[in-house]
Amino acid sequence: MNDLLNVSSISAETLPFLFWALILFLVICPLVLIIAIWLIFTKAGKPGWAILIPIYSGVVYLDIIGQRWTRLLWYCIPVYGFYLSIVDIEALSKSFGKGTGFTIGLILLSPIFVCILGFGGAQYLGVVNEGEDQSAFLHRLNNGLNKENEDLKRKVAQLQKQLEPQA
Repeated sequence: MNDLLNVSSISAETLPFLFWALILFLVICPLVLIIAIWLIFTKAGKPGWAILIPIYSGVVYLDIIGQRWTRLLWYCIPVYGFYLSIVDIEALSKSFGKGTGFTIGLILLSPIFVCILGFGGAQYLGVVNEGEDQSAFLHRLNNGLNKENEDLKRKVAQLQKQLEPQA
């Protein structure tokens, strides 16, 4: 039992390896997470550098999920703040078109699923309204895209008419 607690039992050759492994873990992991969240913010049309400013990053996160900045104050209430953070993680997951399974992954294995969201092919779809299920959200999104598509077609037709040589 004493051997387990005895630091001198670690060979001199392994100490530098353990030191550098610890340094890499403590530097690389947070750096990868910062880059992943930067990409999430960028996908949502927000400035990525906002992740570097502590309170402002929370404001931007709440803006991405469609909440007011005052929600940060509600996070300070012990049990209710924990509940709100789970609700907001679900809203983030839905705003990128992910389901309940991804939400559970974001809650339990946050670093991994944040990297999947940031580095993966997930696209920001917009804010999910409160009480709106995934299919209703996707239907609303599709209707909005169809309307935008019609508007673009109309503008292209107008531009083509303007560019046609006048006879």
